[in-house]
Amino acid sequence: MKTANQLSKLLLCLILLFNANAIAQDEDSNSNMLLPSEALTLMMNEVNMHPEKKRIDATKPYLPRVITTELSREEQFYLGDVYFWNFMPQESLDAFSKVKDGNDEISRAAWQRIMQINFRAFEKHGEVEKQISEFRKHFKPNPKDQYYMFEPVNNVCGKHAGENNHKKVVELVEEELKTIDYNGAYQSFLLPAYQFNSYKALGKGDTALSLLEKAKNGLQNALDKRRNTMPENDPDYLIHTSRVRGMETIVTNKLSYKQMNDEYEKLIESLTKAYNYFKGQ
Repeated sequence: MKTANQLSKLLLCLILLFNANAIAQDEDSNSNMLLPSEALTLMMNEVNMHPEKKRIDATKPYLPRVITTELSREEQFYLGDVYFWNFMPQESLDAFSKVKDGNDEISRAAWQRIMQINFRAFEKHGEVEKQISEFRKHFKPNPKDQYYMFEPVNNVCGKHAGENNHKKVVELVEEELKTIDYNGAYQSFLLPAYQFNSYKALGKGDTALSLLEKAKNGLQNALDKRRNTMPENDPDYLIHTSRVRGMETIVTNKLSYKQMNDEYEKLIESLTKAYNYFKGQ
C-alpha cells in the first residue's frame, strides 16, 4: 500500500506531466496561428494554385488561424483585407476603421476600402459620394497611388448613369480630372471612356474624345521627360502585390522608376485604344 508521501509525489508528477502537455499543446496552437499578412499571402497562393475552386472555399480554412488582437497598424490593415477577401463586409469595415485616422498609406488605403465596402456591400451610394470629397481634402493625389479615386468615382458615376442622370456623371468625371495631373499614371484619365455613353447622351461625345486625347498627349510628354531624366541606379523591384476589384491589396507595393514608366506606357496605350474605339460613334 502506497504511503501518503508516495501518493503526494505521484500526484506532483501527474500535475507536472499535465502542465507539460498543456504547455506543449498551447505552443503548438500558437505556432499554428498566423498574422493577417501571412494568412493573406497563403490565401492568395491557395487561390492561384487552385483556380478551379471558389475563392471563398480556398480561403475560409485559414480564417480560424488568424490573429485578430494586439496587431500593429499594418497588420490591422491586412486583417481588414483578410475579411475583404472572404466577403465579410462588416468585419472588414470594422478592421479598416481602426486604421483610417492618419495621413499615411495605410490610412489612405483603408479609406479607399471603406468606400468600396460601403458602395458594394451596403449600397450607401450617397454616403460614398460625400466621402469622395472628404477623401480629396485629406489625401492629395500621389503617383504611387495610381487608382486614387478612380474606383469610387466610377462606381458613383455608374449609379447615376443607370438613373439617366448623365449631367451628374459628366460633372463627377470632370471634377476628378481636375484633381490629378500628369505626374502620375492615374487610372482616372480613362473615366471619359468608361462613362462615354453619358457624354454621348448629352451630345458631348467630342468632349470625351478631347479629354482622352489631351490625357494621352499630356502623359506622353511626361513620360518623355521621365525617360530623359532616368536615374543611373534604378533596380527593378516589386514587393508582392495583388489586385482585388481594381485595387492593390498590399499597400507596401513599390515601383521602381522604370516600372513606373511602364505604367505610363500601359495607360497611354489604353487611352489610345479607347480614343480609337469611340471615335466616330
